[in-house]
This record gives sequence, structure tokens and C-alpha cells, in this order.
Amino acid sequence: TDRGTIAMGKVESGTIRAGMKVVLMPTRNEYKVEGVWANEEPVLAARPGENVLVKLGGGCAVEDCQKGFVICSKPPCRAVSKMICDIALLDMPD
Repeated sequence: TDRGTIAMGKVESGTIRAGMKVVLMPTRNEYKVEGVWANEEPVLAARPGENVLVKLGGGCAVEDCQKGFVICSKPPCRAVSKMICDIALLDMPD
């Protein structure tokens, strides 16, 4: 569309600014951030905890950005196929 591709999410760590080059994981496609909005207002940068809208440029189509994808700076975060964890069961429903 003429508005570009807008992704919605929450900043978990770091900051995001317009003009940054980012990587969309797990596809590892690179895009440029063309705009950032927090609470429906355009902002220069967004910090952790803020809910944001991010306009991705550089040929990002709606099909390229799906629910659950992660936007990260370079170098991208690692993707894993296995993890080891301890699970504690706190309550057992009847």
C-alpha cells in the first residue's frame, strides 16, 4: 500500500528509531525503519515497555511480516531449534 507495511508490537529491549536498519527474524530479511509511533503519536525513538507501530520500508510486504516475528538490530538474535529448561508446576487444575 502507499502507507507501507506497519508492524505493531512492544519494545522488549534496546531502542528503535526511524532510519535504523533492522533484521526481521526468523527470515533474516533486512529493512529500514521509516517511522515509529508510540500511543498513536510519532516519536523519535521508543524505549523498552512501550507499545509501538513501526513502518518498515525497503520492499517489506505484508506477507513478509507475520505474527510472532522479531525485529532486531544487527547482528540478529540467534534462532534455535532446541532449548533446555526446568519447568515448575505451581497449580494443578481439577
